[in-house]
Amino acid sequence: MVLDDSSLKQGAPTEKTIEGDNDSVVSESSQQRPKVLSAQGKSGHVFLATASVLAADSHGELRKCRVLLDSGSQINFVSSKFANQLQLPRRKTLLPVSGIGARQIQSVSSIVLKVRSRVKPFEAELVCHVLPTIIDDLPCCPRPPTGWNIPEELVPQLADPFFDRTGSVEILVGGGIFFELLEPSRVQLRVGTAYLQDTRFGWVVTGEVNTTCLLSARTAGEICDDEFRSLCSCQATGYGLESKANKRSLEETKALQHFEETAKRDETAAGSEMRRPVVKLCLLPVQEEQLVEDQQASTGGAC
Repeated sequence: MVLDDSSLKQGAPTEKTIEGDNDSVVSESSQQRPKVLSAQGKSGHVFLATASVLAADSHGELRKCRVLLDSGSQINFVSSKFANQLQLPRRKTLLPVSGIGARQIQSVSSIVLKVRSRVKPFEAELVCHVLPTIIDDLPCCPRPPTGWNIPEELVPQLADPFFDRTGSVEILVGGGIFFELLEPSRVQLRVGTAYLQDTRFGWVVTGEVNTTCLLSARTAGEICDDEFRSLCSCQATGYGLESKANKRSLEETKALQHFEETAKRDETAAGSEMRRPVVKLCLLPVQEEQLVEDQQASTGGAC
């Protein structure tokens, strides 16, 4: 469930029309980005209502995308990656959004896009707020031995022909239009409690089936563990020991250590006042190899 927190703040979110395809900037009130988790039991898989639809870009060309129908969301969302592909004008806005666990983020831009059904003569205009990621890739669900028992005449009218396969979600359609999309027809699939629900985007699969998704079943603890491992990896690479700033710091430390170990006074001088400091150059491994090659080339390879 995703809530619009603008009503809890003083004043409504301000909007200003801007042109361009700059990526959205999302400020977080916590260090971790809230994510919607796919709830999976040990012996069941719950289908979320998804549809494959067509969205028009700035040139009027239609791009296929996956839509998640969510009556628990007060607003519509679009991923920043897909919004960049559409290249539609951005509208600057500051919209606080809270999700599961009351964590908050802010969407700072929105777009107006048109989505069209692939199987029915239906089109809708949506105001979608831009977020970096809407939801983790939906998990796959293995096909039962007896199949899904979908009537043959309804197969071409499925809203999402790949409803049982993993994949990303580009758009989330919230409760503002959710119930307008529902049609009265409903068909039981005789697989668990799964149903086919008719919508203006086509027939969507909903309900639960008794199967275990071993490859995609992830608990909240596993996701947090993955994020922690990813953070540690970042600290050890791009944002840690191998970052440019830290590389300079390590080089400076090595140079200081080299100076302390090799610096000395010239003992051959006549007086102590005339003793000059002698310092051995600190060469990087690549420079040292190049120096050896140059010396060999100048002496004709003689050692």
